[in-house]
Amino acid sequence: MRYKKYHPRIALAAAIAAMLAACNAADPKLSGNDAGFRVTPVTPAVVAQLQNEQSEKYHPSVTAICPLEPEYNYRLGPGDILFAKLYLPSNQGFDGSTTERYSQYLSMDSWQEYNEVIVKDDGNVSFPYVGEMPFANKTLSEAKEMLDMALAKYFKHPQSVLEVKEFKSRKVQVTGELHKPGEQYLRFAPLHVLEAVDAAGGLLDSADTAVATLTHKDGSIDKIDLFALMNNGDTSQNRILWDGDTLNIPANYGNKIFVMGEVSKPSMQYIKAGHMTIMEALNNASQGVNPITASYSNIYVIRENAAAETAAPLQTQVYHLDGSTGSGLAMAAQFPLEPNDVVYVSPTGLSEWNEFINQLLPTGVIYTGATITNNR
Repeated sequence: MRYKKYHPRIALAAAIAAMLAACNAADPKLSGNDAGFRVTPVTPAVVAQLQNEQSEKYHPSVTAICPLEPEYNYRLGPGDILFAKLYLPSNQGFDGSTTERYSQYLSMDSWQEYNEVIVKDDGNVSFPYVGEMPFANKTLSEAKEMLDMALAKYFKHPQSVLEVKEFKSRKVQVTGELHKPGEQYLRFAPLHVLEAVDAAGGLLDSADTAVATLTHKDGSIDKIDLFALMNNGDTSQNRILWDGDTLNIPANYGNKIFVMGEVSKPSMQYIKAGHMTIMEALNNASQGVNPITASYSNIYVIRENAAAETAAPLQTQVYHLDGSTGSGLAMAAQFPLEPNDVVYVSPTGLSEWNEFINQLLPTGVIYTGATITNNR
């Protein structure tokens, strides 16, 4: 089969894969320590350890502890547009008249409507009779009480209806991998993370739900684990959004893995929600493993050592999976991949290695052990 050229950063992985095939042909024990990489057979214990490490990395237990949030109350602010309806009985009631005489004024049609009352930039609202009133940072019930008290200086038993016609003062930003990112205005009911995501049209396939962030007006940042919220029911992640918050769902473009070798379609894939297994990666490679040319017993995961600078000369960790058995397939469905992993399926023989290396690596590049040099 023909092999596709890949980015030079995985040339080292290709060279290691070639060495592994050669080692496998010569010695089934696959010892690569002297060449700058370590080969670890995949066992249930290894899979369990890697799963625990990844779970702690992407979904640490401390994230389940949600700090207590203050009680949510919408407070009016500049830009809000109000609707007001005032019942103002005749001020003749102030002349000391009897209850019977006053009752006739209560039955009169004394309602006055004000369709668009804007909370101005200084936070004030203007009404007839009472003039300017500071409504900024008041709840609607507090504003109504303030208005009734002011009107009571001029009318006996005034009544008022106060509503918010348009919410314009409190807003949040919802950004990142969403169908309709942008501003969302807060209302009387609190806006939670899931509601904000839904109002933004939902997540794109490229969203990395494991590392969403909620940045507050004061600059503090909370990590939001959408994966745990949407898949595990962790409601502690469904935080309330407050005025000035920015909810960002980043792209998973930094979470690349590469599937190479004897698969129907060698490809670069993205890890979604911080989780992908060997089996998922192989199934995503079009129709999976080539049933004719692939060696099911020699599937490798080539991983850069995160501590390469301090762990020389071992710079690469290689996991060897025997997928020819039922237990091997079960482990393939559980083995967690990490960003920049290379999943390599060996061919049944060595006949195609020269063609593979010649097409993958630039002309004049040779490998010796785990070191690549250029003869040009």
